[in-house]
Amino acid sequence: MDNTNLTESKEFQKAVELVKIDRIEQIESLLKDIYLSTKEVLTVDEACKITGFKKSYMYKLTHLKKIPHYRPTNGAVFFDKVELIEWLKQNKQEVKK
Repeated sequence: MDNTNLTESKEFQKAVELVKIDRIEQIESLLKDIYLSTKEVLTVDEACKITGFKKSYMYKLTHLKKIPHYRPTNGAVFFDKVELIEWLKQNKQEVKK
């Protein structure tokens, strides 16, 4: 095998590895989403993923007591997924005809 084919082969192998890593990351993300869909109690990070809010905004809402949440140890913040979704769906705006 000449040097050109060896280089191309190494570059091809690197590309294949990158594709494999990308696929593994996609699978991990899907598994996390499936796991999240089965949980009833959510952490701040998980609640952010569901609401699309930034972590700082979630903490602001909890501090102002504007969003239903729980602090069982007076430290960590948790959310009931059903309550969180109901809260998101409040104040429905009617569609103009």
